[in-house]
Amino acid sequence: KVLVSNMGNESSRELFAESLEKIQTTDVSPDDTEFWDSLWRIKTTPYEVFEVLGPEGVRRLKSERAGNLATLFTQAVAQLCQVVETPMPAYFDQALTCIRVLTRLVPVLLDSSWGDDPFVKALFWGTAPATTTVETDADGNEVEVAVAEDEEEGREPLAALLIQALINLLFLNKFTLSGSAKAASAPVVEETGGGGGGEGADPGSVNPLAAGLTQPSLVWVPGVGRKDPATSAVTLERNRTEVLRLLLACLCDPLFQNPDGFDPYRSKWQEEAASGRHPLSAALFCSLLNVGLSFDPVGWGVPYGASLVDDAPQRQMEMALQTLLVLLDYGIPAGQEMLHPKVVERSREAESSGQVLPVNAFRQMLACIQSKEDFQFIYNGLVKLLNNVHEAVNTYMPGSVYQCTAYQELLILLWKLLEENGQFTAYVLKHCDITQVLTPICYLMFEARRDDAKIGLVHICTFLLLRLSGERNFGVALNKLFDQRLPMELPIFKGNFADFLIVVLHKMIVTGSEKLSSLYHCFMTIVCNISPYTKSLSLVASVKMVNLFELFTSPRILYGAESNYLFASLLLEIFNNLVQYQYGGNQHLVYAIVRRKELFIRLSNLTLAQAIKACESARKQAQVAQALPTGATLDGEGGVVVGAGGSGLGAID
Repeated sequence: KVLVSNMGNESSRELFAESLEKIQTTDVSPDDTEFWDSLWRIKTTPYEVFEVLGPEGVRRLKSERAGNLATLFTQAVAQLCQVVETPMPAYFDQALTCIRVLTRLVPVLLDSSWGDDPFVKALFWGTAPATTTVETDADGNEVEVAVAEDEEEGREPLAALLIQALINLLFLNKFTLSGSAKAASAPVVEETGGGGGGEGADPGSVNPLAAGLTQPSLVWVPGVGRKDPATSAVTLERNRTEVLRLLLACLCDPLFQNPDGFDPYRSKWQEEAASGRHPLSAALFCSLLNVGLSFDPVGWGVPYGASLVDDAPQRQMEMALQTLLVLLDYGIPAGQEMLHPKVVERSREAESSGQVLPVNAFRQMLACIQSKEDFQFIYNGLVKLLNNVHEAVNTYMPGSVYQCTAYQELLILLWKLLEENGQFTAYVLKHCDITQVLTPICYLMFEARRDDAKIGLVHICTFLLLRLSGERNFGVALNKLFDQRLPMELPIFKGNFADFLIVVLHKMIVTGSEKLSSLYHCFMTIVCNISPYTKSLSLVASVKMVNLFELFTSPRILYGAESNYLFASLLLEIFNNLVQYQYGGNQHLVYAIVRRKELFIRLSNLTLAQAIKACESARKQAQVAQALPTGATLDGEGGVVVGAGGSGLGAID
C-alpha cells in the first residue's frame, strides 16, 4: 500500500473531528482506502488530537463501533510500519498523526484488557485479523462482539509490531536522528532467565551492552556508549518525545493490575520491549540514560534564561527517564526472585516445563556498565540535576533559575543503579564525594515531611539513605565538614554531614506527618549504621539525639505499640557505638548524656509493675485524646493543649 503525501493543513482540527465523528456514527469498511488515507493525511497537533479524541469517546467507540476501532488501530500500526520501511520525510507528518491517535487509544484499551476483554486481547495479541459480528443481547439490543478466527501461522501480533515500529522510529534519519547513520542489525541478547544482571552477574558472560551496541553513532547524545559529540534539533527532540510518550503508554498496563496479586512478569508489552530481541535495544538504553543525565538545567547561565528557549529538551529528558524506569521495572532484581510469591510460582512452572523466566535486557545492560568513565558521567549527571532542585530555590530572584521537576525519577534511577550494579556502588563510595548526593536527598525528604501527597518521595529518600548507610565508606564520608547553605528551616550548627543528617532525621520525626511513623525505625537504623564511624558530633546534634531518647522512652511512646521498644534499643546502640568507638571526639554527646542521666536511670530501674501502671495511664490518655477537638492534644500532665501541629511529637525539640 502506497502512502499519500500531506495535502495541506486547512482546518485540520475540523477535518479531524469530522473524520472521527464518522468513525463513531457509521460503519467504515477497512477497504475504504480513500477515507483512511485522508484521515492520516490530516496534519494535526497533539493538543488537537487529545481534545477531539477523549477517553470517553474511545470507550464509546469500543462499545458501539468495535469494528471501526479495530480498523483504526490496525491502520495506524500499519502506517507506522510502512514509514519504518519507507522512511521518507514526506510521510513523517502522517506518522505523527498515527502516533498521537494511538497515544489516545492504547491507555483506554489497556484499562479494559485486564478485565479479560476478548476483543482487546485479540486486537493486541491475536495472530488473526480482529473481526466483529452483530448479535442481539438479552434485552433485544444489537451489540458488536468479537469473533475468533483461525490463527495465521507466522503473523506477528499487532502489539509486538507496534513496539518494534516505535523502537525503529526512535532511530530514523531526519525524524529522530540528525546524522546519516543507518540502524544495522546487532546481536540479540539471549534469554538466560531471571529479571536482570545485578551483582550476581557472571563476569565471564557476554556483556549485552557491549555486544548489542554495534553503532555508537546511533546514540542520541554523548555519554554511556558514545563519546564523540552529537548534533540535535528541536524538531528531532519533539519527535522523540512523542514516540516515547506512545511507548510509555504501551508499557503502562501494570497500572491496571490488582496490587494484591501483582505479577511483575505479566505484562506482555513490557516483555516484548525489554526482551532485547530488537537489534536497537542497546542504542535505546544508552540514549534514554544519556538524555536523562546530560540535560543542562543552567543553560545560558542568565536569570530567567529558561523562559527564552524552547522546552523541548526538558520534555525529552523527563520522558526519557520515565520510559527508562518503566523498562527497568519489568521483572525482579537478581537475587530477589524467591522473595516474591508470584515469581516463585512462575519459576516452578517454568522449571517443570523446561523453560526460563523472561529476561529483562535493560536490567542486564544497567548491571553490565563497567567503565569508570561511565560511572563518573552517571554520578555527575545525578549530582547536577538533584542539586538543581534546592539551588533553584536558593536564589535572590525567585524563579530566575530553571528547577528540574524530574527529581523523583532521578532518585528511582539512583536506586536502580545501587540495586543492580554493585560496581557502580563501590566506585561512588570510594572515588566520589557521596555528600553531594546526600544533600539533595535530605533536602527533598525534609521539604516533603508534612505533605501527605509526597509520602512516596520520603520513602524513596529513606530507602536510599538506608541502603547507603550500610556501607562503611558512606559513614566515613559523613565526617566531612558541612559548609552548605540550604533553604531549610534547620537550627544553626557547626559540624559535619553526620550532624546534618541527624538534625534532618530529628525534624522528620518531631515535625513530620503522622503517616511517617512507619519510617521511624528506618531513621534510627540509618543513624545506628553510621554511628561507629562518626568521629565527632556537634552540640546541637548531640542534644537532638538525647531528646529523641527522652521521646521514645516516654510512656506515651514506649507503651504505645508492641514494637516501640526498638526505638529506645536502637538509640542505646547508637550511644554505645559512639562512646565505644569514637569517645575522644564526642565530648558533646557525653556531656548531653550526663546532663540527662535521669532518663537512663529511669529506664534502668524500670519494673514490670511500673510498666503496667504507665501502660494503663497511656491507654486512658489515648482514649481521652480521641474525644478532643481537632488540633488539640494532651500535655505531659494530662492537660489540653490546643493548636499542636505536626506529628504530635513536637513537644521535644
